[in-house]
Amino acid sequence: MTGPDPLAKIRAAILDLRRRMPSVRSATVTSINPLRIHLDGEPAPVAATPVTLTSVGPGDRVRVLHYGTTHLILGVIGGSGTMLLDEISLSGSSGDSAEHRLHVPAGMYGRFRKYTIDVMGSTDAVDSAGVRPLVIRVNNDAADGYRAVAVASTGAASSLDGTSFPRTAFMGLFQSTASITFIPSRAGSTGYVSWHSTGWCNSGASDSFLFNGGGRWSGTEQQIEFFQVMTNLSSSQWRGGSHARLWGHR
Repeated sequence: MTGPDPLAKIRAAILDLRRRMPSVRSATVTSINPLRIHLDGEPAPVAATPVTLTSVGPGDRVRVLHYGTTHLILGVIGGSGTMLLDEISLSGSSGDSAEHRLHVPAGMYGRFRKYTIDVMGSTDAVDSAGVRPLVIRVNNDAADGYRAVAVASTGAASSLDGTSFPRTAFMGLFQSTASITFIPSRAGSTGYVSWHSTGWCNSGASDSFLFNGGGRWSGTEQQIEFFQVMTNLSSSQWRGGSHARLWGHR
């Protein structure tokens, strides 16, 4: 029969001392309201709210200084990268439906230096040139604060100023593709966003072409919360398989 461990109190004191010693660990931000982090290797997020020296958002990888019962976020690991923010199906009317909005996650407004929207889709109604202009609005601002120009490989061009229906890209009768990159003038609230676009409009063997475009939105300063995806003809319908994705670049 063994007696009490004479070193038990010493071992316990050493373990307690180790817990109190400062250490730097990696973690993932799981939420921001309230702010919570999950330290690597731990079974659950830290219950207490950490102190942070930098702006963080859900999913950010961070360095955390841990001392005693305090967790201090020192910074974001990397600080750059691309993440998928939203993805939607496009169906029914191609007008400004609330269902056809690509949202920036709440708590991440103003945190991206640029956004890219990829659209793969088609509509059932095109004009004589075999195209249906794709319109993307910032926060669905319907004021005439947009300026846009688009040029097709066929030589056709569209230039609009003071419009609420900017030609940001083009869709065709068959699955077409467009990629539009929006660049805010600054992080946080902004009243100016520029964009450039490229893509392929597909309306058949004789009505398919490449296009490039660009433009800007100028309006009241606000945080970018979503992008409205639509066309310039609300009576047209999205055809099956149409969808859009929003990417954020930090």
